[in-house]
Amino acid sequence: MTHLHIADGVLPTWLWLLGFALAAAFAAGASFRHRHDRPDRLTLLAALGAVMLLAMSVPIGPLVHLSFAPMVGRLIGYLAVCDPPNPTIGELAEALLASRSAIAGAVKVLETIHVVQRSRVAGERMDRVRIDLSTQQSMGMDISEYEEMRGLAQEGLEVLSGAPLERRAALLEMSAFAEFLVEQMPKLRQEWEARRLALVASGDLPEERPGQRRRP
Repeated sequence: MTHLHIADGVLPTWLWLLGFALAAAFAAGASFRHRHDRPDRLTLLAALGAVMLLAMSVPIGPLVHLSFAPMVGRLIGYLAVCDPPNPTIGELAEALLASRSAIAGAVKVLETIHVVQRSRVAGERMDRVRIDLSTQQSMGMDISEYEEMRGLAQEGLEVLSGAPLERRAALLEMSAFAEFLVEQMPKLRQEWEARRLALVASGDLPEERPGQRRRP
């Protein structure tokens, strides 16, 4: 999502007042259009709006921060709470008041970073989508990206092998930090697994992870 931060006093008063008026008009029109919706549906949409703001900026590990488009954030929020779970593309489009192509594009983005997965029930001709928190990639604990970062920094250091320390400082810092993460991530993963087992034992977490494939 692209946006601008404009300092106070830059825009004339009439312009931002017009913006507020247009926003109020759109809000009133949306309220009138959905005046017959169930109250629980409106409450759900309001909750999804809050979840969307969080999901639009998801940290993936200590180095990577993703800024998602609004539709991707809405999709994550809905998949996290929808009932029944594992909706189809068509059901997602209807629930989120979006086109099938927009939903399919958002699903593709989330599949790339292993946050959702598709599945197909026997006898059905359509894919179902579910959130996936069962893999190291989806939880930001995959060390391959940090290994890649370390490798790139080391390649740069080889090119600058004869340069002064000050010129190599940034690459040295990146390489050392990536090495630190590669060393520490397995420990962090073990600590999390131990914490999760304790939460499962106390009943605060279900044993099956979201998106985990059931054993036959």
